[in-house]
Amino acid sequence: MTILLAIVALVLHRAVPVYGECPNGFIRHDDMCYHFSHDTETWIDALVTCDKLFGAQLVEIETAKENNYLVNESSVLKAEFWIGGNDIQVEGEWKWATSGDDVTFTAWGGPPSNSHGNENCIEINTLVWNDDQCGKQQRYICEKPLNNEQIVGRK
Repeated sequence: MTILLAIVALVLHRAVPVYGECPNGFIRHDDMCYHFSHDTETWIDALVTCDKLFGAQLVEIETAKENNYLVNESSVLKAEFWIGGNDIQVEGEWKWATSGDDVTFTAWGGPPSNSHGNENCIEINTLVWNDDQCGKQQRYICEKPLNNEQIVGRK
């Protein structure tokens, strides 16, 4: 027990405040932190995973600049990714899941098709947005603001 207390004291003594950092597993772009998952989930499970596991949200893309960054990263990773938009409540009325805001900026590859009457969630697919079945398993992008609060870190 004495050794454990000595280690804790040493760690706390060497701690310094760190500002403007993203958590491990997140990449900084402008004032946001993004996590490009390696695992696959359904859209709803991706929404929950971002929140419960990472304290983040399924990404809500608000500008062309943000979209360009995300689609370029998706292209480099050669994968499709869920983002936070859906029209689950009302067909054709696209909303962001976490904020509930209307999806105002869009980057559709073509008009959402709602194939088979069952495509209600948005994915990034080959540099554009596409509507797809929410139960499809694929990777996802979480986002959270850049942490400007004091964090205890090691030297």
